[in-house]
Amino acid sequence: MSYIKQSLNEIYFEYHVLKPKNRPIFLDPLGFIKYLFSSERILKNKSSAKLTYEIRSFDDKDYKRIYKNTDNNISAISSQWKNNLSPEQMEEIYKLFNNNKREEGSRSQNIIHFENWKDNSILMSYFENCMNEIKDNTEDVAKFKLQNAYFINDEFGYETYAHKFHHDDVGLRMKAWFIIDANGDIGLEYKDLPYSDLEGRRYGLAYDTYAIKNKDLNEENTSKLPAKKGLAYLLNTDIFHRGYMKPNSKRLAFVIEFINFNKMRKIDGLSDACHFNEDVSKIEFE
Repeated sequence: MSYIKQSLNEIYFEYHVLKPKNRPIFLDPLGFIKYLFSSERILKNKSSAKLTYEIRSFDDKDYKRIYKNTDNNISAISSQWKNNLSPEQMEEIYKLFNNNKREEGSRSQNIIHFENWKDNSILMSYFENCMNEIKDNTEDVAKFKLQNAYFINDEFGYETYAHKFHHDDVGLRMKAWFIIDANGDIGLEYKDLPYSDLEGRRYGLAYDTYAIKNKDLNEENTSKLPAKKGLAYLLNTDIFHRGYMKPNSKRLAFVIEFINFNKMRKIDGLSDACHFNEDVSKIEFE
């Protein structure tokens, strides 16, 4: 894949919407031409080609192993797993977020990563319970290594890029959501991915990552996994998905991400969405 194969509308999207920083808000033809031939854009596209190659070299085998009917659609895997917390665990989780408040209108997600609670024995006990549920309800997925584990708090009024249709730009990766508490109309919305579409997918390019060229993606042909207290589900983040929320809604969840460990080591530094945590990958629960 050569850098010159991107269409002008794709490049303009990157320039005007996502890159570069400190861009002018008005039409700037000269600035766009400079960006068109900039080393930044060319290097990013070459990096995309390498990222795409590395992801496909692993995913071709993993997809066939996890999704038995690979000629059909790749979908989310959902289940009514147990997600019961003790009062002590709930108290510790709310303490985390009380100490991690964000400003009104913040564009960043309210996430508390593993390193901020790994020494809390009460929360580690909850983590272990969730891991056991995953192992009890999956086969091949449970053999993947952990990539991340974190608590997340979403509520209406704090929309981020995660609320636009996107894939996570790392290829096949399973993300388990354990809903701790939820109110209102909120959850995950996704569209099944035809296996044949993977052949033309590019990683590391915003125009592909944010489903801009998928004009058929709308609420009429998507599925929803509503956030309900006590519900847990598993999502392949290679599917186009987004967090949806309506006024007066909020959700508190615990998230565990699984991925092919060797692939993660290969793409670490290539994908902005890698979020690789070495400490989490070393965790082994019996």
